[in-house]
Amino acid sequence: MKRATLVALLTVATIGLAGIFATNVYAHPGYGAPCVASGCHVAGDPRLNPTSPPEGLIPTTTVDATCAVTVSNIVPSYSGDAMLHLSATDNVGGWGVGYIYYTLDGSPVRLIRVPVDWTNCMGSMSCEASIPVSAPKTGQVAHTISFWSQDNYGNVEKSTTKVFTVAAPPVSVVSTSLSMNVNSTSLSLGHSAHFFGVISPSMPDGTPIRLLVRKAGQTEWTRVGSYVRTYSAHHWSRYYHPTTRGTYYFKVQFSATAAFAGSTSRTVKVVWK
Repeated sequence: MKRATLVALLTVATIGLAGIFATNVYAHPGYGAPCVASGCHVAGDPRLNPTSPPEGLIPTTTVDATCAVTVSNIVPSYSGDAMLHLSATDNVGGWGVGYIYYTLDGSPVRLIRVPVDWTNCMGSMSCEASIPVSAPKTGQVAHTISFWSQDNYGNVEKSTTKVFTVAAPPVSVVSTSLSMNVNSTSLSLGHSAHFFGVISPSMPDGTPIRLLVRKAGQTEWTRVGSYVRTYSAHHWSRYYHPTTRGTYYFKVQFSATAAFAGSTSRTVKVVWK
């Protein structure tokens, strides 16, 4: 019998076990205890002695008493969509990997059939499978996956269970900047200062921006009236008219949102005489 090492990447060829049990008991991992050690084969075991060899069974007179071994690249946590990879490898001299099985979060068991070249009697000594797991829109979700394989002789591997979490992908936050200008830094009492500038990048009209003032003789910053609202996508404008002379300081702030980082402009000094 010829044997070949064929690495098959299988991502979508999955079938519910309910559809395979009725016609192929050879692929049934539930007959008795899993065969995981040499000497566990007994006469009449349907995994080893089917009435007639199922299609895809590699013809050979060599006894294969060793299960294939399945490993994964699963890590404890993922950010964004996860792609799980399973890899099954049969022992040297074995009949080759026949199936990879897995169940995710208690769902019906899925199987992946590994191709067999019946004409040339070549089986896949190793194969890989990829299982996508979508990320939630918010927060994180815990998942449990169990997986195992079966070789073409009928040896069924003991299952391996892994627990992992998949979190929503991080939101990309865009940095912002605010410019601050004034028509004059020295004014006579009774005249208004005109403050204006832009916020970058452009945002929808009506985006709230706060104009803050530190009045003459004070140490605290306070907001000037209601929020300044942007217009023409990113411009802002506000007038200020004090009632007393002195030195005033001004700046504008944009509070952070889920999509945009907060920012503060430079400080501008204006003196009313």
